[in-house]
Amino acid sequence: MLNRRNFLGGLVAAAAFNRVFGEPQGEPLLRFGFTSDPHLCLMTPPTEKALGKALREFARRNVDAVVISGDLCDMGTAEEMEMFLRLWEKAFPGNRARDGRPVEKMIAWGNHDYMAASYMRRMTPEQLKAAFPRTMVSEKDYWWRRLTGEPFPGEVFHRKIRGFSFVGAHWGHEEETEAWMKAHADEIDTSKLFFHVEHPHPADTVYGRKDGPRGVRKYLATFPECISLSGHSHLSIEDPKALWQGPFVAMTGSVPGQQVAVFNVYPDRVVIERLNMKPDGALLSDWVLPRPLKPVAARSV
Repeated sequence: MLNRRNFLGGLVAAAAFNRVFGEPQGEPLLRFGFTSDPHLCLMTPPTEKALGKALREFARRNVDAVVISGDLCDMGTAEEMEMFLRLWEKAFPGNRARDGRPVEKMIAWGNHDYMAASYMRRMTPEQLKAAFPRTMVSEKDYWWRRLTGEPFPGEVFHRKIRGFSFVGAHWGHEEETEAWMKAHADEIDTSKLFFHVEHPHPADTVYGRKDGPRGVRKYLATFPECISLSGHSHLSIEDPKALWQGPFVAMTGSVPGQQVAVFNVYPDRVVIERLNMKPDGALLSDWVLPRPLKPVAARSV
């Protein structure tokens, strides 16, 4: 039920919001696809099929960008990265949408991309090099140039897409976000909506996980106009606990074979379309965040 208390509290169902305030007018200011943990692997073909389907769906919806919050690859190898580039080119030939607009990639590397999966941590550096001679983590600049056409920007970085800032932190460097943002304060207007992308959830946000970066959690709490996007847990966005509201907003991304999301940013709202990618999956309702975002008592949806 939409009432003054829960509306002012933050997130509401799309239907209730639209009944009161009307349908969004015109095209969104920004539209992007969001998923996490594809775990592309040559030995598990379903991962390629699932991500390919998700990218094609994003292309069909004319997104401006695709955000992947970590574990793009399963072992972080050159072969897996090549697999992703082939999938991307099929969905977005020449990095273009169907109407010719450029489509951006916003990817924060996860533990598997950085060869920090549990089974890899049991191997010595010599064993890893022998088993995986060409990897993303050992050739960061090369693969980042292949992905974006730009040199590797560092472990914490910033991309601006359609006027909106995205701050990314690669695996193991999440707690460097505060220092980086303070050093680059002139690049990002934190009084306006911006997005934060990392692989692990900020501590005590989505699903109530407490083992994520705690410094990030504390720092982002100073920015009510921040939406933090993460992955790592492989948990479903069918669950209301996939979206958390507090002093900022946090959302986790499902693996592409389960669900994906499309963010539509309008002047007065953010509409999050939850798309069920399972063949027999139920239709999922949209979530709506009224803009400007305001801090609320910490809660899941």
